[in-house]
Amino acid sequence: MALIEPYFDTTLTLSTVQILKAFFIFSFGLLAVQLLKNILKKLTDRTNFPEIMETFVVDLFSILLYSYVILITLENLGLKTSSVLIGISAVIGLILGLGMQDTITNLMAGTWVSITRPIDKEELVNIATMTGKVLEVSIMSTRLITEDGLTITIPNKVVWGSPITNYSRLGIRRADLDIEISYKNDLNDVVEKTLELVKKEADVLKEPAPDVIVSKLTRFSINIQVRFWIKAENHDDLKAEIASKITKLYKNEKIEIAKGTSV
Repeated sequence: MALIEPYFDTTLTLSTVQILKAFFIFSFGLLAVQLLKNILKKLTDRTNFPEIMETFVVDLFSILLYSYVILITLENLGLKTSSVLIGISAVIGLILGLGMQDTITNLMAGTWVSITRPIDKEELVNIATMTGKVLEVSIMSTRLITEDGLTITIPNKVVWGSPITNYSRLGIRRADLDIEISYKNDLNDVVEKTLELVKKEADVLKEPAPDVIVSKLTRFSINIQVRFWIKAENHDDLKAEIASKITKLYKNEKIEIAKGTSV
């Protein structure tokens, strides 16, 4: 009994009325929190808040409100909330001492990711060697979806502490096609015809202009690189499409690919 005296008013006996009151306070509190969450979400939708920042703010706001509802409910059951807060502080200290630093680290990292926005929803990124589109940045972790439909969940401390490659942020990307052609070909003719084909593609940007360079000379081949800029969202599909068209061009123009290689 002595153990609970610092937390409960032991001179009081819980009545049915007290229990019902606490139940209604708790139930009403949950509904109120949900309503406030919806209001906050609508308010942030009307602003220029990034979606990942919006999610983070709403989640953090919800945690604080739910905690307040629980404390008010416990107070109506005769619990001394001031003592509880002291007890919670002690528990938090104990938890941190038992290796829960990662939880706090992920929380803080999630805050900085949401504020600085190195990534945003629907962007194609590479984080710690993992590549995918951003599904969500929550207060504890970031979720990506890969090209083959796998979902990757990355702790925010890893996101914040790793190099991040964002393939979508600028809206455009350069595509590079490496081709090994035979020395039997007229190099200038190959470059001219290849460049002509690429420039005719409607989805290839005029600026920066496409180009074809000699990237390497080997014993058996001249290695050329075809470089052109396209919208980031079409990068992989358009790159494959142009590679296919170059293959057909070389076949029709009798341009010889070095043995054992392909476009």
